[in-house]
Amino acid sequence: MTQLVPGQRIKLAGSQLRFSLECGNAGLLAARFSLVVLFLNGEKASNVEPAYALGPGKDSHAYVKFDAGFTTDFALDRLPPEVTRVQAIAYVAGGPGTGAAFMDLAWIEAKGDTPADPYAFRIDLANCGNATLHLVDAYRHDGGWRLMANGQGFTGGLGVIGSRTGQHLDSNHGLPDPPRSGGGGYDDGPGPGRSGPRPTPGSTASGSGFVIAPNHVLTNHHVIEDAQKIEVTNERRSSPGRVVFSDPYNDLALVECDTAFEQLATFRDGIELHLGEDVVLVGFPLQNLLGQGPQVTAGNVSGLCGFGNNAAVMQYTAPTASGSSGGPILDSTGLVIGVVRAGLAHDQVRNSGSASENINFGVKGLVARAFLDAAGIAPRVAHPGQSRSRADIAKEARLFATCLKIGF
Repeated sequence: MTQLVPGQRIKLAGSQLRFSLECGNAGLLAARFSLVVLFLNGEKASNVEPAYALGPGKDSHAYVKFDAGFTTDFALDRLPPEVTRVQAIAYVAGGPGTGAAFMDLAWIEAKGDTPADPYAFRIDLANCGNATLHLVDAYRHDGGWRLMANGQGFTGGLGVIGSRTGQHLDSNHGLPDPPRSGGGGYDDGPGPGRSGPRPTPGSTASGSGFVIAPNHVLTNHHVIEDAQKIEVTNERRSSPGRVVFSDPYNDLALVECDTAFEQLATFRDGIELHLGEDVVLVGFPLQNLLGQGPQVTAGNVSGLCGFGNNAAVMQYTAPTASGSSGGPILDSTGLVIGVVRAGLAHDQVRNSGSASENINFGVKGLVARAFLDAAGIAPRVAHPGQSRSRADIAKEARLFATCLKIGF
């Protein structure tokens, strides 16, 4: 049996492809995950509809058959010539924010049981917080078919894949909504931003956010976790809010407001961050001590990943105080490149015998955009222009930055 590694290619014997999935938690795989097969012409969607392992049509697709345990048979020889590539994508049923991620499966393995050319492709998922996982590709080559092991994960749901291939993909296809608790559209379990006891009923707290659509504000999951009441305010508006979408793993949440806000934040187009580039933060830290208005700090991008090489996270040096969580991280032109998440626990670092100063973390803008895409929100996006003064950036940002007052 050939043991594949990501990026490895093998020639398929004939034009039949069959594989089965195994993982470290088979029961969870069947309950919270699904599989979709895409038919592409180059990198874009062909006229052949996607095949979903669960939901309507799973037993009647012309080119794919699914058996128990996501065993999948592809009739490659019957595909129309326009289909040059076939992709198998595993995903969290319901998309991001449902409380499940591939790390819950520990590992996953696609095993091709064709006797003529058996193979296995195993992926370690110990630190994989993604909601979508690209397993394998089959593509035409020299009159036959080749198989490529992929293994790339995506934080966003199938909407991210659909945007790249030019088709609508539905992570809820034929599936009931995954179980949620707390009545607020987010999981009731402890999120990554809260390590202590749950808030006392009747207590209050505050965090930051920013307007990405007239009636929607982006913030952190840990800001709204356990919230019974949310009030969203800035210098011009105040509105009750409710959580409509949340991703505990990546610490993002979408709050819908009754009142429309006029000024919207704009994300920077493209995915590249630059070490050392300037950043400006606008948030509402320490409301009981520093007053009710927004606070502005500045620094630079100091790292392109977080703990455990988490590529969804960036590091920056702008001073960050409690209550800044959920605020925008802006570049030198005033465009959003990240969402404030947390600072390093300095006392814990010192107790371990190390030292740390001004190490802070934010969710990358690309991850936030994928989260919004999965939630059905298309934020404003623009290419960066000329650098601007911090004062000008702050003057504009204070119109879309918001304070979230939370009641428990």
